[in-house]
Amino acid sequence: MKKIITAILLIATCVLAQVDSNEDRYFHAHRGFYFSINSGAFYTYVRHTLHDATYNGLEKSTGSFSGFLNYDEIRLGGSIANKASIFAAIGFGYGSGTFSEDMECAECSNDKEGSFEEDDNEDIRFLFGIGGEFYPIQDQESPIYGLFFGLTAGLVLDIISFTDHSYNTVYEDELTNTTYGNFVIRFEVGKDWWIGRRWSFGVALNYTYGSFSDEFGNESTYGDSYEEKFYLEDEESFTNHTFGLTLRLSH
Repeated sequence: MKKIITAILLIATCVLAQVDSNEDRYFHAHRGFYFSINSGAFYTYVRHTLHDATYNGLEKSTGSFSGFLNYDEIRLGGSIANKASIFAAIGFGYGSGTFSEDMECAECSNDKEGSFEEDDNEDIRFLFGIGGEFYPIQDQESPIYGLFFGLTAGLVLDIISFTDHSYNTVYEDELTNTTYGNFVIRFEVGKDWWIGRRWSFGVALNYTYGSFSDEFGNESTYGDSYEEKFYLEDEESFTNHTFGLTLRLSH
């Protein structure tokens, strides 16, 4: 008799637990407070181009960095009805790669032209952005439950350190750094697997595109007279292409 009662109580407990799980709106669902830690490896290419108008002619310099970064990001926000999440993101990356620079000037002296390339240069990356994720599959029994698509927009700063081989000998062969700034948009697709009532572990692929351009005036002189001045328009532009694979822990 005791064994029968024990078996009945065990079955009832399992049934009630299943009912409670099914009625729990927060069971295996993104609702309310949203928190996510993302960490992974990125391959990035960033470029800066400057068209510098002078009385000697048009000077064009192009600097670029390519390499791999270890990248970490924290996202904080809120989730709505397990269908979408909106968040603010802050990220940090560090890595090494190749930096190269080219200087061209058709009408300048030779010391205004040249190129160099270095390996083992460093890049420190910061990201500040806002974004969202969309969860199209609502059937918890579906094998692709947890699939999501993401979109993030913001600002990325790359601080690149390299040995200066510029054509101004004042800084030649000294360690220096330059900052590349881009307004970016990032596309992401991934999947979460639930490892607790509200915690999930996932993987995501993403692509980031960024650009920024600006025109600014350059007041210059020519000859030996500082009274003879002219106003020129310089133009600079930045570009960012980044591919990433990240692992994530989300609430």
